[in-house]
Amino acid sequence: VHKHCLVPCDYLVEPSLARWVKKQRQQYKLRLQGKFSNMTQTRIKMLDNIGFIWDSREARWQEIFEELIEYKQKNGDCIVPSNYSSNTRLASWVKQ
Repeated sequence: VHKHCLVPCDYLVEPSLARWVKKQRQQYKLRLQGKFSNMTQTRIKMLDNIGFIWDSREARWQEIFEELIEYKQKNGDCIVPSNYSSNTRLASWVKQ
């Protein structure tokens, strides 16, 4: 349906999926830190193969950055007005 693996932690449509994804990300981080984790290399590979997003914050940052690139291509600059109604999320992000 969504064609991506960027499941938000507050996904109200399927909260059990949101919890499961959050747990996978937590277990992955523990493994990277050398701590005990249920995340195996096999599971990592399986999730990687379907495009699982390990770092949702970075993925969202990249998404908005791509929107900024599109804005610059259209407008010739990165000066997004704070009241830019075509993309309020981009306007808010640039303002921060």
